[in-house]
Amino acid sequence: MLLLNDIRIKIVVVILILFSSTFWPINLPSSVFFLCIISYLAALKYSQLKVIQGIFLGLIITSLHITYYQNLNKSLYSQGHDITIKGEIQSLIAFKETTSSILVQVTEFNSNKFLPNFSPLVRLSIRDFKKQLTDDTSILFKQGEIWQFDVSLRPPIGRHNEVGYKLEGYALSKGIHAYGKIKAATRLMPSTSYRSNLFIESYNKTISYDYQSLLLALTFGYKGDIAASEWQILRNSGLAHLIAISGLHIGFVYGIGWFVGRGFRSLNPTHYHVWLPVLFGGIFATTYAWLADFSLPTIRALIACFLVSILLILRIKWPKHLFFLWCLLLCLAINPFSSLSMSFWLSFCAVSVVLFSLYIYQKIGTDKLNGRVKKVTQVVFIQFGLFTLLTPIQGYFFSGISYLSPFINLIAVPWVSLFTVPLSLVAVAFDMLSLPISSWFWKGANGSLKPIWWLAKQAEHSWLLLPTVFNQVIIFILILLMLKLFMPLKALVNPLFILLICAAFIRPDKKWQVDFLDVGHGLAVLIEANDKTIIYDTGMKWGNGSIAESVIEPILHRRGIQSITGLILSHLDNDHAGGKDYLIERFTPNWVRTSEVSNITMPCIQGEKWREGSIEFEVLWPPKLVKRAYNPHSCVIKLDIDKWTFLLTGDIDAISEMLILNQNDFGSVDVLLVPHHGSTTSSTDRWVNTMKNKTAIVSTGRFSPWNLPSKQIKQKYSENNITWLDTAQSGQISLYAINDKLHINRYSEVNQNVWYRKLFGDNLNSE
Repeated sequence: MLLLNDIRIKIVVVILILFSSTFWPINLPSSVFFLCIISYLAALKYSQLKVIQGIFLGLIITSLHITYYQNLNKSLYSQGHDITIKGEIQSLIAFKETTSSILVQVTEFNSNKFLPNFSPLVRLSIRDFKKQLTDDTSILFKQGEIWQFDVSLRPPIGRHNEVGYKLEGYALSKGIHAYGKIKAATRLMPSTSYRSNLFIESYNKTISYDYQSLLLALTFGYKGDIAASEWQILRNSGLAHLIAISGLHIGFVYGIGWFVGRGFRSLNPTHYHVWLPVLFGGIFATTYAWLADFSLPTIRALIACFLVSILLILRIKWPKHLFFLWCLLLCLAINPFSSLSMSFWLSFCAVSVVLFSLYIYQKIGTDKLNGRVKKVTQVVFIQFGLFTLLTPIQGYFFSGISYLSPFINLIAVPWVSLFTVPLSLVAVAFDMLSLPISSWFWKGANGSLKPIWWLAKQAEHSWLLLPTVFNQVIIFILILLMLKLFMPLKALVNPLFILLICAAFIRPDKKWQVDFLDVGHGLAVLIEANDKTIIYDTGMKWGNGSIAESVIEPILHRRGIQSITGLILSHLDNDHAGGKDYLIERFTPNWVRTSEVSNITMPCIQGEKWREGSIEFEVLWPPKLVKRAYNPHSCVIKLDIDKWTFLLTGDIDAISEMLILNQNDFGSVDVLLVPHHGSTTSSTDRWVNTMKNKTAIVSTGRFSPWNLPSKQIKQKYSENNITWLDTAQSGQISLYAINDKLHINRYSEVNQNVWYRKLFGDNLNSE
């Protein structure tokens, strides 16, 4: 039990307050902030007020971080969104072929200077900039260069779907204040960072190696060359964590430095050299973290290493849980917003699981085992503890887990730690000294990954999807186990567990659901009813990704869907059908319908009718198949689910609208898709008048260069008493019926009142 005057309770309270930083609706007013400082100083006199001290200290630290972020953000936007900035390139390297954006630390904007160490960080897209280049330059930007940019900035507001990438949280956790596009660029200082030069040398020496992308990730934290197919193999085999420079690798390098220091100490064992192991361990770990550009995971690992060093120097022994709490506190005190990052939860949950597994291992009685057997069984026990107890975390972030991961990690983790990482770092060390012998070590490091990659490919098919309900049940089972171990009133455990299980399975009786996904400029509609899943359009595809991969697939996996019933493509423009090949390959639909002439798809033309479970489909347009389906040839579908009728319109134009209206009655339609993203080429007066009193949904992107939907079109719908919903504002829009009542969920409303969402909205409105 934690006593009121125990330092541990103060640490826990501060940690909880820091965790809450991303849920605050507003920052503390100045008067309240200074009152907290005075109250904290006053409370320090009383040892019994550890909880009060923790509350005030947590509020002070959190408010300072929020104030710092807000002030920099507002300063950056103070002169508008189209500005000229000067800044230092923070990204390691920007290759013309593979890089899409760079990080820039802004030192000036419109001739206004920021103070050193008090300057905003922006991420700039270089896609349009690359199109302007006519030379064959392969490297556009290098870390350390000073550039002047004419940019168009926007706040970091992204897509909002039930699962998937959250741009606002990512930007806040990384300290990014704005995103933008480069309109013009001039290099002012060509000098680059030593790290960048070292990377280029290492890159050139490994360019012919099969596992170059993995070697660069393990040494420099550079993941830009890891292909999507490689990421999938790593994830599905449970080895993705090995490619990140994590606490595991930093700790191992610290250990190498420790043994090197101990070796030097043994050569001259005087009291002046007693701390050489600690010194060398710190130097080795810091150098490795520097190679990774002091990323968040490496900073967390360094904190742990330095804390260990301090305790050793001061000859202080802490229990494991107190060491863990201090590491967590220091990490959050440096950046409380890091709790929005996936790596934060994975790393700290993994450490907590290791500590808990060690506790259980000691409790089950292993004293009779000899030393070597005991160590082996302990490692195996911890590995299976990680697999079991991290399953809910893996399920939440990745919607699945590899059932072979504990076996593979027992081999891969020590192998990579003992061979690949040391060989790679020695190679980099020789590159620092410009010694050609580094090539031999790079070759050895590359060869050491061959058996690991073979193992990963063999285990690629061991990936199990964990639907949300299943994941919740696992969490409840783990809660029961924890309660049985630690809860004093164990008689209450079983009834409590039954209540938790009931809560997991008591759900609204949703027989069907239609989701208009937030895909930016484009369209993707997910239709589910009676174990049937149909997708209408797939959103766009870009160089190394697609909406199908980043939005649709995570949602399907979260729902436990491994194959889909059908795929309908309204027409073949990239923003509507860019992800078709990916979805067809991954989810093997029973049928695909288009309005184009094709030997491998079914026709989607006027008069076609079919049924999938409780869903009835009727095609209203176009009248015939075409060689290439453009906007006017969009496949218009009317679908009936239960007592509700939806109208999906693709990108039809005004003429198509007129012909469709002449041939159909739309009195039964409840929800319609606004044609062509709300463009003025569609939604004629007659069309809108016919849809009076219905619900209209438009799929658009907030920062689309086409400025859709048109204000004129939106006003026209409003004048006809049509409920207007926009994915750019509402995020994913989900519709379902319960007890014959239509319900509409808007996913952007989740956490919309937190301080940073308001801040980004204010910056947007000030444009």
